[in-house]
Amino acid sequence: ATLDADLEAIRAVTRHHGADLLEDPTWDETDQRHVSVRLSISDPEPFSEWVDACDARPGVELQSVGRALEIVKDLGDAQEVADKHGVPFDDLSGSGVHINQSLWRDGVNASSAGGQLSELGRHYLGGLQHHLPAMTLFGSPTPNAFKRRKDYSLCPTTATWGGDNRTVALRVVEGAESAVRIEQRDGSADCNPYLVIAAQLAAGLGGIERELEPGPRCDADGYAVHDVAVLARSLPDAIAALEKSELARAWFDPVLLETYIGFCRYEHNAVTSRVSELERNRYLEAY
Repeated sequence: ATLDADLEAIRAVTRHHGADLLEDPTWDETDQRHVSVRLSISDPEPFSEWVDACDARPGVELQSVGRALEIVKDLGDAQEVADKHGVPFDDLSGSGVHINQSLWRDGVNASSAGGQLSELGRHYLGGLQHHLPAMTLFGSPTPNAFKRRKDYSLCPTTATWGGDNRTVALRVVEGAESAVRIEQRDGSADCNPYLVIAAQLAAGLGGIERELEPGPRCDADGYAVHDVAVLARSLPDAIAALEKSELARAWFDPVLLETYIGFCRYEHNAVTSRVSELERNRYLEAY
């Protein structure tokens, strides 16, 4: 299908879901009640690269993310322009879930101070950065999700932060007073958005409570930074990191935490215990 046909299909699906398609990716403040979803497809690749929930108003962020995932799944079923999990094909890039978040008080963006990240926002960012290695399992719950976690894949590998830098895990967007926000970029398309947002809220609010400051800003190659915490590269490593997290035990019900970790461990065992076609092709006559 042509790009015009793909865009028309996207318009039809977004209209069906009552959302807006922002073909011009600018921050839209004309209506605080609507859910704005920006979809960008990469031609000729057969699926979209980005799905962003753009509206960061209180109580709307979770709805935005859920709606964005619903739309992209619908598009994948209808016209194969969107993938449904982290890495669906060997020779194409995968898809992630990037959560944009800001703090609001009495209708004012408390994350902003003159269009820059405020002190409150810095503490929130400090919490996200500090707890990111331990909480990464919430954004990557399957073995497939970790196939995104490699250098120069647009998926972060270290707990770095920066400005308009897509090699870092936490991107700070500054400019207009109401648009200042933090984008956490490590999640995979197969994650549970409710658990991801809950984990990020816990981390950010923990940073505010402890007045944590973020580490040095990274404006260069985030994949080449070696003096920051690295993110888990496999499901077992992510499970082990979450099991050690005091913040997770403090914020999540123990039954929920145990069940979620058990689910992730089951997924790892279900995938790795099976003999794949690749193994047969590589090893059947090799020895």
